[in-house]
Amino acid sequence: MAKDRDAQMRDVPHRANPDADYGHGLRAISQQELGNFQVDNRGRIYWEGRPLEFARPFKFTFWQGLAAVIVTVAAFVGAFIAAWQWGCDLGWLAGGMCPQGLALHQQAGN
Repeated sequence: MAKDRDAQMRDVPHRANPDADYGHGLRAISQQELGNFQVDNRGRIYWEGRPLEFARPFKFTFWQGLAAVIVTVAAFVGAFIAAWQWGCDLGWLAGGMCPQGLALHQQAGN
């Protein structure tokens, strides 16, 4: 079902684009190529029916990556110590594996 051009313009109005210089290696689109672009009623742009995606690659700086590694290691060490203490408290670990200060409930129960 094809709509006439006036109905399409009412559904998706024209959006003005100021003239700008976009730099080297870019050229204007020819009139023959303009038919490859489509715009939906929310302003999303399509080329030959496929949506154009505008994304930037995600990359940590060196210091951000280092901080992420340190935080991750600290979280794993903390989880290991908490699980170890829990195992000692429940008596799941042998007495030699639990330092004196960790097996509080085990010693109180005996």
